Amino acid sequence: TVNKVVVGGPADPDLFALFVDGSSVTNGVPTTQSAGNHVVTETLNPDYSLSFSDDCDSNGNVNVPSGGSAICTLTNTLKTGTLTVIKVVENNGVGTKVPENFQMTIDDDDVNQNRAYPVSVGSHTVGEVDNFGYVTTYSAECPGGVANVPLNGNVDCTVTNTMPGKLKILKGAS
Repeated sequence: TVNKVVVGGPADPDLFALFVDGSSVTNGVPTTQSAGNHVVTETLNPDYSLSFSDDCDSNGNVNVPSGGSAICTLTNTLKTGTLTVIKVVENNGVGTKVPENFQMTIDDDDVNQNRAYPVSVGSHTVGEVDNFGYVTTYSAECPGGVANVPLNGNVDCTVTNTMPGKLKILKGAS
């Protein structure tokens, strides 16, 4: 019997194709195999790490005893890191907003500032709901608002809003 477990993320265990010696098998359904050594595999998803347990070794090898049975459990764990959105506001003597006035987002989902959010490894978009006329710039860790999060790493994305200053020209009488 080959069992599939998915930890983290939205993936359904049935979305991972399972195989014994290259032949398709169904998650959790016992199949008849000859006694001896077999190899359990799956269609890999690059967003997940794979581990084997029960009667399988760490490479998916399993020995089915004569007249007996074996269970192999494949566990896929979502590869994650964290992403922290840091807000800076530069009013230049003109604006009045503070960081708390800006609703920040990761992949269009509202997030709190200065909090590390677990996210899948890879590219994520950082943004804000409204900038109130401020000019928005992003730190080097998230150019253009795109952060590339490494496995088990954290990316701090600093979003700076700057209110353009005003120039006042006074013309005096000659």
